[in-house]
Formats: sequence, structure tokens, C-alpha cells
Amino acid sequence: MLEGEQEEERKRELEKKEKKEKEKLLQQKREMDSKLFGDPEEFPLHHFLEPFRQYYLQAEYSVPALIQIRHGWDRFLVPADHPEGSFIPPGWVLPSPPSSDVWGTAVGVKYSLETMAASELFGDSLLEGF
Repeated sequence: MLEGEQEEERKRELEKKEKKEKEKLLQQKREMDSKLFGDPEEFPLHHFLEPFRQYYLQAEYSVPALIQIRHGWDRFLVPADHPEGSFIPPGWVLPSPPSSDVWGTAVGVKYSLETMAASELFGDSLLEGF
């Protein structure tokens, strides 16, 4: 009998702990929304950022909006064997070398046009030493 009561007490404590964690996460979400979109209590609903907020959150509240967004994304999907199709890369996608010395100085790259021409001939393994 005593073990059953202790077990019930543990369950209640666990439920209280889970409830506190959920409340904490909800409060963090409110704080983040407040930082991104402004405090909703401070501004009325017709605040000038509200249309943008509604636009970005529309899929959370409307299934037709979610379907419309997914349809827009899915237009760009193609079969794997499609000549202009590509797949999600398995790792980091490294940028190509700058097209000119001027652009290279703007992005802080120190190799020259000759290095870029050589990399096109011999592959990107030549650039690994830079």
C-alpha cells in the first residue's frame, strides 16, 4: 500500500516537473517572438509588423496555406535522373573561386586568376594547399 502511494507521488512530481518545463519553453518562445515581432501586449493587432507576422506564421494556423507553401516548394523538385536536377549535398558546399582579382580582394581570397585557371584544369585538389 505504501509503495503504491509513493509511486503515485512520484508520478505527480514528474507531471509537475514536465508542466514546469513546458511552461518554461512556452515562456522562451514568447520572449523570442517578442524580440522578433515586438511585444504583442505593447502593440495592438493592427501594428505595422502584424501582416508580416501573419504571413510567416500562416502555415501554423491554416492547412490550405501549408498546402500552398508546400506546392510552391515542390515545383522545384525533379526526378533524380533529370538533367537539370540536383540532390541535397551530403556535406558542406564550398564556394567557387572568385571570378576576378578584384572580387578576390573583396572576399579576402589571396589566390590569383592563374590559380583559378589551374584549378579548372586540374580540379579543386590544387586549391587545398591555400
